[in-house]
Amino acid sequence: MCAVKTMVLPAGPLAARLAALVASVLAGLAVGQQPARAPRLEPLRELTLTGAAVHSLCFAPDGALLATGGDLGEVLLLDAVSGAVRQRLRAEGAWIEAIAFSPDGARLAAVGRDLTVWDLASGTLLARLDSGSTRALDWSRDGSLLAFVVDRHTVGLLELDGRGAGAVRPIPLADDTAADCVALSPDASRLAVGKRSGSLQTFDVATGASLATASFPDWTQDLGWPIGPQPLRLGRQGHHVLFDGHSETGPPAVALRAQADGSRIAIRTRDAIVLRAASGATLELAGDGPVALHPDGEHWARALGPTIEVLRGAEPLRRFDAAHRARPILAVLTGDGRFVAAKGRGVALAVFGSESGEPVAPPPVAGGAIPLANRTRPELTLCTPAGRIPTLEYWLPATPGGPLRVQSLELSTRARIGPAQQVQSGIRLGADGRTLTLGDLAIDLARPTEPLLDLDRVLMATLAIAPDGELFAGIEPTPDSFGGGIGGLRVVDRAGRERLAVRLAELPLDVAFTADGRALLVATNRQLHSHAVPELHEVRTFPLRWSRLAPLTGDLVLAAAADAVVLWRHGDAEPLAELATPAPVLGLATSGDGRTAVATLADRLLLLRVAR
Repeated sequence: MCAVKTMVLPAGPLAARLAALVASVLAGLAVGQQPARAPRLEPLRELTLTGAAVHSLCFAPDGALLATGGDLGEVLLLDAVSGAVRQRLRAEGAWIEAIAFSPDGARLAAVGRDLTVWDLASGTLLARLDSGSTRALDWSRDGSLLAFVVDRHTVGLLELDGRGAGAVRPIPLADDTAADCVALSPDASRLAVGKRSGSLQTFDVATGASLATASFPDWTQDLGWPIGPQPLRLGRQGHHVLFDGHSETGPPAVALRAQADGSRIAIRTRDAIVLRAASGATLELAGDGPVALHPDGEHWARALGPTIEVLRGAEPLRRFDAAHRARPILAVLTGDGRFVAAKGRGVALAVFGSESGEPVAPPPVAGGAIPLANRTRPELTLCTPAGRIPTLEYWLPATPGGPLRVQSLELSTRARIGPAQQVQSGIRLGADGRTLTLGDLAIDLARPTEPLLDLDRVLMATLAIAPDGELFAGIEPTPDSFGGGIGGLRVVDRAGRERLAVRLAELPLDVAFTADGRALLVATNRQLHSHAVPELHEVRTFPLRWSRLAPLTGDLVLAAAADAVVLWRHGDAEPLAELATPAPVLGLATSGDGRTAVATLADRLLLLRVAR
């Protein structure tokens, strides 16, 4: 017997009712034919972190702007009075070694992994040369020529005019020791190049011909060529050639900055800044940060960690945050999605509101801690109690008297997280809400005084927890100097018994269990390995190269590629969705419900949503 489905016609004229019925049937057929909607990634918010050191800075010719650069591949243009960020310019390289305004202030050049030149009025890119490692740069006085070090064999000359930039003209160097500094003569007819061998070479700019070579007993650390017949030279061990051309010995030096008119120079030593005038006057102040000389001949600026200080002579006039971001080594998005916590090197910890992006001050709760989430199960939180070392807090659900904190672990002691340990994925909380891994340490938060597992004898870089809390998987990476390496995978149970030990002919980057507990994934620099649980035999390898793994729900996994976050279903050969990121992803963390995630970049945090 077959079922009979009764269809009721809408009220109204017959033609209209038939039209409505046909439309209804077609709509139903269309819905039935639509495939299930695949999960996708959506950016929610971008949070910029603050802190870190500044490696290079310079004033604009009119003194109104100050440009700063560091190891995160971005140049910031700051108001020299207020410190407010006026413009952000992104370079492709991972660091900024040196920056310089053109003499008219219209352009800015930066060198690091590549050479980048911008037009500041429009913010457009004029030139970019990716050579792998560019260093040192100097503008000609009329702004039509830019000299920079390409590599140990070559110096480049880039010609610029009102229409933009031309081709780079190479000048071969006389020996293959590395060049670290260049200087153009005031009339741009000659070029000086300082080498690590101690030699100082000069070239004819028009022909590229070598003119002269002088040898010194130490590394040529920096050069300047103000008005005069020859460049100023700064030697690493203190052999200096100064204004009148004679050589003298001073303290070991780091860098030299010359006033454009040749009237003043600033010498950075390992523990002091020395300002010297052509008249012979000298000023010395403690500090070894980057220095910029103001064109007015009175003011100058230096970096003190993340702070820029502007001075007149020895008198500090103002200080402001350079607004460069710290490189975080981990980030946590709380289960309710309200807060993001990011941890920098050492014990620095920052907490941001996920909606506002503003730093969060500790609320008035017990111990000055920040309860980041308050759900129906125990929670791990990060907090910064006032005047104390940042800690990990273990909280129970809310009670009539408020959330109850039951344990507090100081990051600086028990977690042993630091730059030397090279933590890859940082803090992980097991699905049971009480098992915690920090690097190579596993802790039962109900009894944290005695570590559940302490594997520092093998220096596990990352330790993953199975959803049932019974298995722990760790990787032991051994990188080489060529970007590759080998490593090991170890799996132990809660009693510390070894369940699997595998040597890998590849460099392991991260390890994670899927949320359903059926598979163990190991990301290497070549591919992705999948092991069945609980058998732990390798089932399959995927030609996927990811650096970070974060389980979502079921068999869904969030992963980080070179410059993207991808959504992947275990067993598939290709990702379900991909979201490009403006910088490489250093870490991933997901919320407890698997709906939101945070990607830690070198310079910011990206909050993401997994939409279904």
